[in-house]
Amino acid sequence: MVSGCTVLLSLVAILLVLVAVCAPLYAFVLVSCVSTRPCQMGALLYNVGAQCREGGGLRSESMLHGETCTLDCRAGFVPSVPQLTCLDGTLDGYTDTLACAPPVIYDNRPLAGGLVVGAVTGGSELDACLRAQDLKCEARFGGSAVLVQLPDLSEKACRELFLECQGLSSEFEYMQHTVNPDAEPGLEHLGTCTLGCFEEVLPESELGNLQFQQPSTEDAEMFAGASTPDVSGNREKCVEGPVCIDVSGSCNEADNGDYYRYPFCTSGYSQWVQEDESHRLRYDGTPAFSQGGKWIMEQGADP
Repeated sequence: MVSGCTVLLSLVAILLVLVAVCAPLYAFVLVSCVSTRPCQMGALLYNVGAQCREGGGLRSESMLHGETCTLDCRAGFVPSVPQLTCLDGTLDGYTDTLACAPPVIYDNRPLAGGLVVGAVTGGSELDACLRAQDLKCEARFGGSAVLVQLPDLSEKACRELFLECQGLSSEFEYMQHTVNPDAEPGLEHLGTCTLGCFEEVLPESELGNLQFQQPSTEDAEMFAGASTPDVSGNREKCVEGPVCIDVSGSCNEADNGDYYRYPFCTSGYSQWVQEDESHRLRYDGTPAFSQGGKWIMEQGADP
């Protein structure tokens, strides 16, 4: 009986020794068959302008298999991909469009915005500009907002008020006078005087920095015979902007259609005209009275 127990204990001991010896060997063989190459990404992140949040930026050069890099961009910018993970020498999450860019801000406000906070809508026009001189344009990008709106003013009085307000604040950029619908004919028409502002999508100072594709030979031939009143032939030529702009949705059917970039500038900017030159689109950085924006569609103007 004692000898049987001794034999059993000996077998258990031998089994434990085999497990102790073979288990690490098996684990080594198993792991060695799985590739775990690191990821080299220093040049990539340098070009993107980002670094890894982990490791105080040290991980921005390389990562081991299984490690994760949370991308941080410079102030005011966000990464197009939040994280990268190293999987056997390949960066999981990487795309060709990886970049640090300004955040996209969705603004559902209408382009024709309403009254800004604190807008002047009553009282005497004599001190309206003083009351409105500290107002700021609270419009969405590419839209407008109203700073002052007073009833029962003539167009002349509205124009004078606009010039006065412009002298006190650069926020005032356009004027609109709407005659009362029940105004009697033959009298000086009174109406609502609206003074407002624009919020540019791109500051006017940066328009000249835009880069566009150069026109092809076919594009250049589109208006090769364009007439110009400048007999010296020294009119400034413009090649900035898209070759063609498609306009649709206008209540005036003649406005709709394709507008092609004209070879000559107007007021220093590119202009687009229909093939018969009956309509044109142009940019005007100094809007006139009652002009609803800086992009103008004109009919019958000589390009």
